[in-house]
Amino acid sequence: MNNDKYACIVTQAKKEIDLLIKHSNELYKRQAAIVSASLTNYFPSVSSHDHTALFEKILFMQRISFLEQFQASILNGVTLSGITSSDLFQLKTKPAILCTFHYGSYRLINMVLATHAIPFALVVSSSVLAKQREGIQKLYTTYAANNAQTTFKIIDAESPTSALQMLRAIKQGYSLVVYIDGNTGAGDPTFSSSNCLTIPFLAKAIKARKGVATLSHIANVPILPLVSVWKHAGKSVLYFGVRIEPAHCKDRENYVQRATTTLFSFIATYLHQDPGQWESLLYLHKFAVAEPVLPFSLRKVDCNPNEFFRFNSRDFGLFMLENNYILLMKKNYMSFMIPPALYAFLQQSDQQIVTATELNPAQFNDLMMAGVLINT
Repeated sequence: MNNDKYACIVTQAKKEIDLLIKHSNELYKRQAAIVSASLTNYFPSVSSHDHTALFEKILFMQRISFLEQFQASILNGVTLSGITSSDLFQLKTKPAILCTFHYGSYRLINMVLATHAIPFALVVSSSVLAKQREGIQKLYTTYAANNAQTTFKIIDAESPTSALQMLRAIKQGYSLVVYIDGNTGAGDPTFSSSNCLTIPFLAKAIKARKGVATLSHIANVPILPLVSVWKHAGKSVLYFGVRIEPAHCKDRENYVQRATTTLFSFIATYLHQDPGQWESLLYLHKFAVAEPVLPFSLRKVDCNPNEFFRFNSRDFGLFMLENNYILLMKKNYMSFMIPPALYAFLQQSDQQIVTATELNPAQFNDLMMAGVLINT
């Protein structure tokens, strides 16, 4: 893709973000606060001063990934690493579960498989299907070698028969493309204690669905981890990891635990390098394992009129949700509804220093005990 055409994509992505900030400012603030909470919990070495820039990069990459898929010439800038031409050819007759993540330009794998005439089934959420089914079908036809439409399926991940459909597709010779870090979480009906497990991830732990590994073991097909890393304008690398083979482990429960942990360890390597390419930071709070809330110590804080304070934006966030004013405790994602006047005061104290005399003593004491206000 030439530089001028790609510059138009970048301009469009930035324009959409500007419109979000202008017309949906509260949505922007809410997402920014939640992403900051996830960065605080899972990337403690990242300075809170960098959270806004990383959040805006996530928004940028989210749009770049969508816009790139409509440019056939983008494939000229894609490099494959960790997989050979013979490995790709083998997928035509020996299916695998290609397990990937919402990282970088994550739709590129579908384009690559289509151009190599590899039969595959794309597993996506109901919400994506509702908005993009027709578009996905058209894009596949655009990229498919010889327009072989019979080599492509779409499976609704939230359908009651999804597991059966995936198993049937594998038996028919289709590989599966599954995004294991989907944007659904603990509030979703498909996310329950029976179909997820707790695994270590980055600085903490998460609840991860075990369906991918379970299906791999039942169908006796390998899992092939991969991640798309955006390097710069029009250039991406698809990194393939080591195959995870179910034949090496007869104990299904043990295999599911090991395989799922391995998959998230694989993506963690790239997350440490650049968390700003991971769209799922917008949704990580849904499957995070939060720490228990500890009671605040009961102590009185003296209101010294000569001292100055500010809002503790490192550990707390502020946003609105359906006309409610919310204070977010980042450490455990707990949110508290607060009065409009207090919300306005805390917003002010995030921009400039304040004094204890601007609040009544009891309210000031509560905010200091909770760590919402800190000394400058």
